[in-house]
Amino acid sequence: MTTPEQAFASRVEAATALSDERRWEEAGRAWIEAARVAVDGRALPSARQVLGLAGEAFRRDDRVDEAAKALRMALSYGPDPVEAVGLQVRLAGLCAELGRGDEGIDRCERARDAASGPMLAMVLDTLAGLLLAYRSKAEARSVVEALSAIPGDAEVAAAFRRAQLLRMDGDLGGARAEARRVVQLLTGRPNAESGLAAARTELAELDLLEGRPLVALGACEEARREHEEAGRRGLALRAEAARVRAAVEGGLEVFPGPLQQGARFAEERGLHVLQLDLRLAAGAAMSRRDPDGARLALQSVVRQAEALGSRLHAGRARLQLLPLLDGEERVRVREQARIDLADHLPLLARVEAT
Repeated sequence: MTTPEQAFASRVEAATALSDERRWEEAGRAWIEAARVAVDGRALPSARQVLGLAGEAFRRDDRVDEAAKALRMALSYGPDPVEAVGLQVRLAGLCAELGRGDEGIDRCERARDAASGPMLAMVLDTLAGLLLAYRSKAEARSVVEALSAIPGDAEVAAAFRRAQLLRMDGDLGGARAEARRVVQLLTGRPNAESGLAAARTELAELDLLEGRPLVALGACEEARREHEEAGRRGLALRAEAARVRAAVEGGLEVFPGPLQQGARFAEERGLHVLQLDLRLAAGAAMSRRDPDGARLALQSVVRQAEALGSRLHAGRARLQLLPLLDGEERVRVREQARIDLADHLPLLARVEAT
């Protein structure tokens, strides 16, 4: 007769094999089954552990709602303070993708009070990203300074966040140096594909701002391939959105169909920020061939971005709208774009030059 311990071990073995094969959805469901066995046997520490693994598997499969559900369930089973911090910060990271910026920031702030060491670095890294996306550069800067003061593994995250801040400050050379440092630190590390791809996407963004769209195009294609190899469809789509923006700026013809399909996928999965990235790129792709359609699409992006509280996405959409408008509407949109992009000096300069 199979004991509860044997049943749990069997399900853990199956889930681990699926994770090793990067079959993320199946792995997530297998981890959930393991958690059920643990809960039935009142082994709550084991249940919390495998629920955390379920959350990670679902996150990698872009099933953020299911990932959040698994992590909330783990929190409900009475984790110790260290476990609770880890679960809270991972939930905050999911909030960033779900467009729940205020909730994510609140979770990070609560976790920060109880965190130390490597866990504090994870909290600060997540909080910095949320503040850049949903609040202000000034608030994020103090968090990045605190992150930079933590020795050890925090170095990679701190360099990446410094690169983002420097880009928004207009110090593109300094941003490039920090992003290259991230690439150098991650090259050769196991399971670092996503981090490398994020750094290369940041470098591509700098190439775009410096007027080298075809260089950016190649970098985005490489980032997309790395994400695809890691089984990360959502991140691959984000790299594809950047690739399309680079292609349009380089004067190449791009059809918006694949981006629109990707945006529907993002909507189905609740990946609202990714959906904004894809719809922005689709609007850019439409702007020459179908300016009226592009205008309507970008106006819809503005409304969605404002509803989510993502001022940078709203500002980017308004910047793309400006060549498609005239008269009083153009003046009004330009003024609001100035406000939206006040923290992003290179894009603000583009608004002023339009």
